[in-house]
Amino acid sequence: MMRRSWPVLAVVAVGLVPVLACRAHGPRLLHESDSQFNHLVVREEEDGARTLQFGRDGVIQSRVNPEDPLDLRLQYTRAAMLAWALVPSPRRVLIIGLGGGAMPRYFHHVLPGAHIDVAELDPAVHQVAERYFGLPTDERLEVHVGDGRAFVKQASQKWDLIVLDAYGDSDIPRHLATAEFLAEVKAHLSVGGVVSGNVWTRENNALYDAMARTWAEVFGGLCIVPIEDSGNRIFLASMGPKVSAESIRLGVQKIEPGFPVQAYVPRECSTDVSAEAQALHDP
Repeated sequence: MMRRSWPVLAVVAVGLVPVLACRAHGPRLLHESDSQFNHLVVREEEDGARTLQFGRDGVIQSRVNPEDPLDLRLQYTRAAMLAWALVPSPRRVLIIGLGGGAMPRYFHHVLPGAHIDVAELDPAVHQVAERYFGLPTDERLEVHVGDGRAFVKQASQKWDLIVLDAYGDSDIPRHLATAEFLAEVKAHLSVGGVVSGNVWTRENNALYDAMARTWAEVFGGLCIVPIEDSGNRIFLASMGPKVSAESIRLGVQKIEPGFPVQAYVPRECSTDVSAEAQALHDP
């Protein structure tokens, strides 16, 4: 009887192996290196999406589908498209902070008539974005390696849409958050242009209230868009009329984002600015 039971046990055991292996499978490490500014970690998830982290246990900076530039995986990148809704046909777009390049790739695809500039401090991040995340390399998308503030200050052109995406959860480049820097950004917006910032909430960001105060003072108004179940907030300001929930709702009707961007339209623009907060200034 014992001999007859062996084949049955063997079949059961063999059947379990693939299941256990599947459950044990996690993100696959594709790249890990140190640069002058970051410890870069690139992983590939089970569904093929790729992530970029600064540090093995760092917050995911980018989650990208390298096969589809329209597939924005992170909530904040989708919500950031509300800025596009306010400027449906931008000719020039500037993004400060490259990461895995999700937003530059997206704009490159949906705005075939626009020129997209990206300012990125870390040359290694640029290399990783091209090698692992499918960042386009053509004349319409230009990456400028160096400090974003210096790039803006030295620029002669103006942009219709500027996206500030260089603020981390705990690493806030303070020189990219001061009134003096935002004044430079404002000076480089075209008439009716819009600036958007991806900012972590006060639970994660000790400078949140000061940043909100600074934006409100420099631009004369600020719309803060909350993102459900997210530690991010989208700051929106304009060189034209003040940004309102109504202007966002109307703008959304003019764009075709490929996902339900209406879900991110706020009922009202939050002005969650602490009365005690002081604006940030250069030393």
